[in-house]
Amino acid sequence: MSNRLTAFALAILSAAPLSLSGCAMSRSLSASFQDMDANEAIDARLGEDQQYDFGDVDLTVFEGRAMLTGTVRDAAAQRRLVEHALRTENVVQVIDETLIGDKTSFGRGLGDARIDAALRTRLTANSKVRGGDVKFAVSQGAVYLIGVARDREALESILKTARAVGDVSLVVSHIIYIDASAG
Repeated sequence: MSNRLTAFALAILSAAPLSLSGCAMSRSLSASFQDMDANEAIDARLGEDQQYDFGDVDLTVFEGRAMLTGTVRDAAAQRRLVEHALRTENVVQVIDETLIGDKTSFGRGLGDARIDAALRTRLTANSKVRGGDVKFAVSQGAVYLIGVARDREALESILKTARAVGDVSLVVSHIIYIDASAG
């Protein structure tokens, strides 16, 4: 397991109880379990694929939307990655944000882990964000967000929070919101 994955795994394990309790409050428990099942199924497919190295790929599933981040070696690996995700039960959309290039360096991985921890703390403290409404991945200094926002103000607050974290080079949003005032 790469150092980046080790740091990522530790961050996930430490945040899992908080994430699960947040999911249960703001999303249906069934949807949360479907996302976890889809995540595990995609991980299993990637682990079984002996042709390509997906060790530098991060996967985030939210309400059936699978967001892929990290790096792959070439376009063929990128295509295979998307195919694996598309063939997975409970995945309704694949968002491919992977980059073609070298694996993440140890130093960059540490930087990404620091950004991850800082953003997780700030989003937890953000009164505009309900627990479990937003997930994110950090890769090469970029923050990739996925989830839902209750209104435009909440969306802007989430984006501002992500942009304010030191060393963030880019914020990419796949957050969906419904503007209740447009009704």
